[in-house]
Amino acid sequence: MKTEGYFRETQGTAMAWCIRNEFIVWCNSIGKDEYTITVDNRGIKTTSEETYSKKEVFNKIYEIYCHMYDVNL
Repeated sequence: MKTEGYFRETQGTAMAWCIRNEFIVWCNSIGKDEYTITVDNRGIKTTSEETYSKKEVFNKIYEIYCHMYDVNL
């Protein structure tokens, strides 16, 4: 069972690896409890069209970090 703010055990390792390798993810507030996600992959920025609630956005950010870590190792 996931707890709030938790995607998987190695999410911190994945996030640190991504940041060291110039892959950074953050959220953008676009309204009350509504966020998009921006991904900066070595200077190429992409913002999601999908929106997320405050509860969802941080798990999604960790999910993206873990995915990039997994596919690049």
